Amino acid sequence: MENLKLSILHVSHLSNEDAASLFGLSCEIAEPVQSEMGELLLAAFAKLKANNKPFMQQINKLHKSALTDDVLAAHKVCDNVFAEIKRTVVYESKSRDVNKKDAALALDFFLKPYRDVTKSPLVTQIELSAECCAKYNADAAIKSAATKIGVDTLFAEFETDNHKLSSIYKTRNEEVSQRSTSGTDLRPAASESYQQFCTVLEQAVNLTPKPALIKLFNSIDELRKKHHALLPNAKAKKGEEE
Repeated sequence: MENLKLSILHVSHLSNEDAASLFGLSCEIAEPVQSEMGELLLAAFAKLKANNKPFMQQINKLHKSALTDDVLAAHKVCDNVFAEIKRTVVYESKSRDVNKKDAALALDFFLKPYRDVTKSPLVTQIELSAECCAKYNADAAIKSAATKIGVDTLFAEFETDNHKLSSIYKTRNEEVSQRSTSGTDLRPAASESYQQFCTVLEQAVNLTPKPALIKLFNSIDELRKKHHALLPNAKAKKGEEE
């Protein structure tokens, strides 16, 4: 049987905020499984928690920007508008009006790749939403279908709201990045501990596999894939180490 190996993730290429998210979520997932860990994995996990705690505290303090509430508000607006588009499409797909039903089904197919966009990390949501709007604007048939069921104005609103969210998010990040204090000084220890934990976890599931550890491995691997998608260049260079 081939050894299990975690997906490639260039941790050093993640922003401080995304790295803190990765380390913190990894700790949350691993916490309930401690009783199933061997001595070495338990030691690696303890070190990860100890080094990540001050890093996360510094990042959380750093990102208490005055613009954070504006980002959250704009984010909620985008989520609500997109949810309204999906609700209307679902409703009209059951319409007795054949024209409306066909239009709704066409839109449902069009929206399939973006159906869960609001569950994505914020940066990914902004990018996918912009992509969705661009494809919508370039497709006359889809725009016509949207008009038939009355969501054309919602698509225009969604595009405007997503652009506003993107602008506020970028402004907040620029404001935060200009501060003198950063999480850079605490990040190396947290990153090294995370990599050690992942290495020991790989060894544990291959040498002493247990259902609980395999489940933990799969959850950690899924987190790595999600954070890999946040990298500026999501296609990692083959063979490059973390």
